[in-house]
Amino acid sequence: MARQGQRLGSRWAGPFLPAEIDALLAPVDVLVVPSLWYENSPVTIQDARVRGVPALVSDIGALPELVPEARLRFRVGDAEDLARAMAALVEAGRAGLADLEQGPMPPDPAEESRNTLKHYRALCR
Repeated sequence: MARQGQRLGSRWAGPFLPAEIDALLAPVDVLVVPSLWYENSPVTIQDARVRGVPALVSDIGALPELVPEARLRFRVGDAEDLARAMAALVEAGRAGLADLEQGPMPPDPAEESRNTLKHYRALCR
């Protein structure tokens, strides 16, 4: 799959460390997530979201909830629909990406910890 992608101009990043995410996503215009299984809340989409990178996702599981913009979704397992969605984004260009509804921002870890502790403290009283 990596060789086929290279022929089409893509690059296979392979495994990486969390500290490398900023560098990996910095040059990315759109993250493509062609999942074939029911995702719950994939970290890759959240990582892209907090860095301002839109994700183009298949329409399965919780992915449509994380990516509410219809232009950023395609039918699961449908290569032609994925190609259509990718072509539409290329045609729209960077200016077309600016007005996309990005979906919910993942919670800030520190804020999430404070809220969880506050909740448990209230329950323990």
